[in-house]
Amino acid sequence: MGVAQVFKPELMFMVPRTILRQLARLRRRERLLAVLWGVTRGLAVALTFLASACLVDWLIDRRQDTPMALRWAMLLAQSILWGYLFVVLFARPLFGRWSNSRLALWVEEKAPWLGHRLISAVQLNQGGAAIEGMSAELIAVVTQ
Repeated sequence: MGVAQVFKPELMFMVPRTILRQLARLRRRERLLAVLWGVTRGLAVALTFLASACLVDWLIDRRQDTPMALRWAMLLAQSILWGYLFVVLFARPLFGRWSNSRLALWVEEKAPWLGHRLISAVQLNQGGAAIEGMSAELIAVVTQ
């Protein structure tokens, strides 16, 4: 069987716009929630660390002057912590992207009544899908 017989233009499909729109909307919402949750957790951790550093400084300062080396070390530790929290809890969720297949699987996990129809529609209609031997009518029905 030649390539021309297997690769037929009528078998080229696209994920329907309605599914793509809904997945894009879900992706934006989940990104926003992940960023907000990350900022909240990051602020909680950073402010706790800052309060601890202030407490240490105050406890030492009650008896003697806090050594400058300790103050610089606490400042450096806080700077490293802020940078780490920024990258892990803010930048990664902000710039990370969920694929359509991953989102479809996540939706089906939360809505089992879909019965794998959403992931089937997404995967059968994406570019490079292995649809050799499948009928165009069957793919169209699954997609609907």
